Amino acid sequence: MNLSSADHWDLVVMGAGIAGLCAAVRASEHGLRVLVVEQGEDPVYLCNSRFTGGAFHVAFHDIQEDPGQLLQVIDEVTEGFANRELAAAISGRARHATDWLRRQGVRFIRAGADAWRQHFLSPPGLMQTGLHWQGRGGDVMLRTLAQRLDALGGTWLRGWQGRELLMEGTRCVGPVSYTHLRAHETVLD
Repeated sequence: MNLSSADHWDLVVMGAGIAGLCAAVRASEHGLRVLVVEQGEDPVYLCNSRFTGGAFHVAFHDIQEDPGQLLQVIDEVTEGFANRELAAAISGRARHATDWLRRQGVRFIRAGADAWRQHFLSPPGLMQTGLHWQGRGGDVMLRTLAQRLDALGGTWLRGWQGRELLMEGTRCVGPVSYTHLRAHETVLD
């Protein structure tokens, strides 16, 4: 893909792991033009989000618990060192995050009797040594989110890496350059 200064995106996402794809899909749902810059060249590549156990919990508590209780648990396990606003966001929004993922087509299973094992990605990972991630929960989740982004008109830049960000004070306002990992070609915006 050739980039030019005429190209315009409302959001440029660096990396197509769970955080990047969730941000890209959500922004696309709101009508934003989204570009995802991913250093993996193939649509399916190994990354931490694919090679995951797939458990969604808050400090080994069910994400469906009362947000006030979850906030208290976070405070306890971090001995008060957690950022209060971030802890409140996690405890208050965790259930909404998995509900949103379900609406995108991501599947969850119950993986045990413990309350915190209620939300595991499906199909579960294999309990054996080696990299057996293809077709497992994290891989299926990323494929599902990528398909959703495609359906919403998102744009991909695979095999590229963001090299420099445009900053206004402490705020990132966009990418300045990308480098193709094989051709070592740099494009400036």
